[in-house]
Amino acid sequence: MPTTAVIAPGAVTSGTEITLPQPYPDIAEIVSCIHITLSDGTAAGTVTKPTATKTGRRSFTINEDTTDRSILVLVYIAKGEMSGY
Repeated sequence: MPTTAVIAPGAVTSGTEITLPQPYPDIAEIVSCIHITLSDGTAAGTVTKPTATKTGRRSFTINEDTTDRSILVLVYIAKGEMSGY
């Protein structure tokens, strides 16, 4: 069963490594990612589906910039969760 991690990475430039916080288990394979940017009171919030790429056992990148109002929902298969992963 995939793991869902909800994290607030802060302002990160596209392609910059984002570290998965504890207590989430290590990443074997990324299934999907949703990037939610909350409203700042003047502009509406947005929801996008960036491409997430695993870069290490606890790190990944996305192909979008994030802000201090960003929330990422990362769905992934945890290391050891399924046979072959």
